Order: sequence, then structure tokens, then C-alpha cells
Amino acid sequence: AAVPFVVTSPEKDFTPPAIVFPDNKDTDPSTDFDYNELSKTSQSLDRYVQINPALEAVRYLREGIFKMTGKEMPVIRSSDKTKGIVFTTLAQAPEEIQKDPKILSALRKTDKDPYNAHEAFFVRTEPERTLIVTNTAEGFNHAAASLLESVGYEVLGMGPNWTHIPDFRGKSLVFNLEEAGRPGFYIRQLGLTSGQAHGIGT
Repeated sequence: AAVPFVVTSPEKDFTPPAIVFPDNKDTDPSTDFDYNELSKTSQSLDRYVQINPALEAVRYLREGIFKMTGKEMPVIRSSDKTKGIVFTTLAQAPEEIQKDPKILSALRKTDKDPYNAHEAFFVRTEPERTLIVTNTAEGFNHAAASLLESVGYEVLGMGPNWTHIPDFRGKSLVFNLEEAGRPGFYIRQLGLTSGQAHGIGT
């Protein structure tokens, strides 16, 4: 069950938790991790596929928290997955996460179609961490959106005037949820009609 997790607090001695950037199979723990440098990476799409979906999810979550609280969350890479806002795929997670029955059920593949578990996610808040577990990096975006929406932050349309931003600058921001989800449809790009992509037709 979910337990409240304090993200920011107006108390002077409160230290905000870090966002723990996800590892992948190619992660070299001996290399230094510089989020500020990594965040400069272009997020242009390569044939409708995000170049770095994990970075985009962390960037979106960090931006949402900043807009609501005015606080910038530190981003680290750490082998310690017991505290902070932890992003991890199931394959790269510690054993206790890999064997959690609720997480396994949330990320299971059903017989609906070959793709239904690809972007599945699980989010649970605990006293010392908010745990985000997915099957693939593409699931992180959906988890980050659900986490922010749980406190009222919601992007309703394109442009700066279409985001609902609750004000937590004078009070604590607390995440408190346990949620499993997965996208209901897979084709989410804008497709031009007729021959417009080639400058033909209407």
C-alpha cells in the first residue's frame, strides 16, 4: 500500500530527495554522472522514437516539481535504490523489486497483443522513496505523468498556457499513490493526410 513521500517542504532544514536516474545494460558505474551535461542532449525524434526516453521522463518530472514548488531536484545515478525518486527497469532492479508480486503483476504480459506490456509501469510511494518500475525505458514517461497528475499537475494541451500547475511553494509537496498502468493505444504521432508529407494534396 502507498505511504506518503515528502518531496519538498517549507521547513528550512529539509533536504529534498534526489531523483535516481535509471541504469541500463551499458551503464558503467565507474564513470562520473553529470545530469546537467546529459540534459543538454537533443530530444528530437528518430522516426517517431525518442532518442533517450529515460532522460525525457526525468526532465518532465523535474520540470513539473520545479513549476509547482520553485525547488530544483538533484539528479544522481546510484546503486542505492532504497531512497529518493527511483527510476528503474525491472531487468536492472535489485532482487527485492524483481520478486515483488505486485510489481510482477503490474508489468505482466497478457494475451491481448504482442505490445501491451512494452510501456507498462508501476509506481509506489514509500517513506523513503518513490519507486517507479517499468519493463522498458519507454514506460518511464507514462509513470512520470501519472505521478505528477496525482497531485494535480496536468498538461492539457500544447503551449505554456495549457498546463494546470498547483501551487506548493508555501506548503509540502507529498506524493501518495500506488498505481499500475499502461497505454491504451500505441500510435500516438501526428500523421499528415494525403500527400502533405511530400508537399502534395490537401
